[in-house]
Amino acid sequence: MLLFLLLTASFCCWVLAALIKRLGNVRLALSEACFLSRTHTDAIKGIAAVVIIFSHIAARIQSSVSGPLRYYVMLFGTIGGIGVDLFLFASGFGNCYSISRTENRGSVRLKWLLRRTLHIVLVYLSCFVLTSIVLYLGGYDGTAKRMVQDLLRLRMPLRVTWYLKVQILLYAVLTISCFFEQKIIRGIILVGGSFASALIFRRLGYPEEWWKSTMCFAAGYYCAVHKNALVQAINSRKNLVVVGSVGIFLAAYGLVCIFDNLFVPEVLGNLLMMVGVTLMAEFVRFDSRAAARLGTASLEIYLIHISLCSWFLRVGAQGNMGILKVVLCTAFASVIAKKIDERITKPLNKI
Repeated sequence: MLLFLLLTASFCCWVLAALIKRLGNVRLALSEACFLSRTHTDAIKGIAAVVIIFSHIAARIQSSVSGPLRYYVMLFGTIGGIGVDLFLFASGFGNCYSISRTENRGSVRLKWLLRRTLHIVLVYLSCFVLTSIVLYLGGYDGTAKRMVQDLLRLRMPLRVTWYLKVQILLYAVLTISCFFEQKIIRGIILVGGSFASALIFRRLGYPEEWWKSTMCFAAGYYCAVHKNALVQAINSRKNLVVVGSVGIFLAAYGLVCIFDNLFVPEVLGNLLMMVGVTLMAEFVRFDSRAAARLGTASLEIYLIHISLCSWFLRVGAQGNMGILKVVLCTAFASVIAKKIDERITKPLNKI
């Protein structure tokens, strides 16, 4: 697994170098204009997308790795969840601003929900087609019937796309909350809806990825609504927050590892890990342009790579060549999918 070691080490060195470069620019005080800016949130999503890819690759290859390298691979296999936490946090933060810019009428808010849902479904369709082409060129022999079944269930080939369904559900919860004028009522509905969604998924026996990160969406909305107050609170206790963000992340990571698959510790741990990482990235101004470009295509990267990992890293094909195929094909197909996304965005905005 020399290629995995090389790729992950290079990625860690790149992130570390970017952080060291920015340590001298740690803000003396946060400002409302710069706090969680678009470039910053895109950069966070870009890093999260790469971490998720490495996590899924690690989960596929760890059974074929032995010795000290196995523990290294297993470490990457356990940190993928934080990437999804950051995705949903950024989604809640950005969509709060998006829906707040619409006219305060029920029909307009429903149109917003329609646009967001259509957008995510159209991105899914383009990723599905591109991924299917790559898979068939790589020897996949799925039937037409299976492809139709996957499309009807919003699945990618070989994989369940739980993230799409959870994201659309949270869009709906956000839309319902915005029917009310009072911010406190909106917050209660959004937090309650996010928590209820997690609890229902858990009760129905869905895997933990369906429910452990939903509260991060509500946290993103809360940060957008109370941005001024948060900036003032952080500035008044800056040194404590800087140190505390590291402590929060480490404590939360330990909580998730110790109480794996338990509802309250998992939900709380993932929420706190997201808070810790977001604060650390904010204070060192991690807004790498390369990471931000990756972040703009994070959904495409996520949808495409999950199927490619399942096929190119299936049992018996978990070598360096399989890893290389996943990385290169994901990069190539994601670029095309993003170009398609840019073409469909303008017409959707006219709805």
